Amino acid sequence: MPHAATGRALAACLLLAAFSAVAQTMYRWVDEKGVTHFSESPPPDGSKASKVEPKVTPPSSPQAAPARNDPDAWKAQDAEFRRRQIDRQRDAARQSCD
Repeated sequence: MPHAATGRALAACLLLAAFSAVAQTMYRWVDEKGVTHFSESPPPDGSKASKVEPKVTPPSSPQAAPARNDPDAWKAQDAEFRRRQIDRQRDAARQSCD
């Protein structure tokens, strides 16, 4: 059985890794051709770059997130998609007969 201190050290390492991943510095620069670049490292040629703070966009609505994991919602969407496919095929067959 692992020692309790080992578990705490592992938890501390994971927490430190999570914070370092969130605190990444991003750089933005425009090259000589006018192309904008975004990177985690400064430009290789030493040109001037501005630091950019990454933005995290929350879900559009709190109700939308649970629907992604709801199997019944997926079944309903799949059934609607299949119905539209059948309708399109039937319409195409009617038009080709005319």
